Amino acid sequence: MNLKPLLLTVGLLAVCATATWFLTQPPPQTAADPRVGSPLVDTGLLESASKFQITQAGKSIELTRSENGTWTVPSYHNLDADLERLAQVAEGLGNATWKSFVTNNPESLKRLDLGSLTVTVTADKHQPVQLQLGRTFEGGGRFVRLGEEQKAFLTDLSVWIDSDPKSWVNSALLPIKAEDIASLEVPLSDGRRVTIKRTSPTEAYTSAEVPAGKQLKASQVTSATSALTALRFSETRDVNDKDYVAATAHARSLKVTTFAGRTFAIDLLQSPAPPPADKTGTASDQASSPEPVATATPPPQPVFVRIRDSESASRLNTAMTNRAFETYSYVPSSFPLNGEAWWEDSK
Repeated sequence: MNLKPLLLTVGLLAVCATATWFLTQPPPQTAADPRVGSPLVDTGLLESASKFQITQAGKSIELTRSENGTWTVPSYHNLDADLERLAQVAEGLGNATWKSFVTNNPESLKRLDLGSLTVTVTADKHQPVQLQLGRTFEGGGRFVRLGEEQKAFLTDLSVWIDSDPKSWVNSALLPIKAEDIASLEVPLSDGRRVTIKRTSPTEAYTSAEVPAGKQLKASQVTSATSALTALRFSETRDVNDKDYVAATAHARSLKVTTFAGRTFAIDLLQSPAPPPADKTGTASDQASSPEPVATATPPPQPVFVRIRDSESASRLNTAMTNRAFETYSYVPSSFPLNGEAWWEDSK
């Protein structure tokens, strides 16, 4: 019996089987990066952080912590930082994780837009951590790389970070809550003052100025006290700004006292509106015209706030010396000049 063809067939089948086995095996796995699954930034670093640096489109800002623990924004007149927002960002960095390794291919790295936003966290006794953030992933998360490493990871980071220094500043002007207010004095247009006060946070306000048959209007009291606790600046200007200097001659001075005995003297500053501007040309043109003269209503003058804190070491006093704080145009309406606006008929 000729076994040679049979042996050749068996050998050929063995070669094919071996080739098939090799071809169907998965590619060898590279060792997983030890960073995968760990926090994006160590919580110990975040808790002891002394500086956050944010760079975007060539613009860089810093948030720094002083020895007494005060966070400030040096690039925005060294005003106090918004601690709530800073805490949200720190929490987001600490809760986010390195989800998976994406690529170390130079061409692929370019497409991820890494470094379009850079966040550097610095703390004593820790190595600084620099995160180069890239574009967001369609399925959720964001591409990030550590420093100048030539490899990118997908993370589950989801927090808004920008490089506008003003957006990191605490715009609240009064460090009080509604329950802190013991009394409020408001000037009226006739020279009198309305003083509302209470002896505890749970009691209603009273006023010695209430006329007979009247009582304090609760809605007006709420409007005034809410305006105080929500008082914020919209912009700051140089203290030599012409609008601010002109407004200082037209101050309405309020006074707030807390149950702790701390007082805030608050000046609302606003120049009178200029006379309406004619739209129809010269006086002779207007005299010869049979049509009524049209006038343009001028925009309201800016409103500024100047505050003096009874605590002499308050950073608020320093800020008020260095900058002019503009607030929103609706703020004065919460403190009516007409005494009748504060009363209502007794029930």
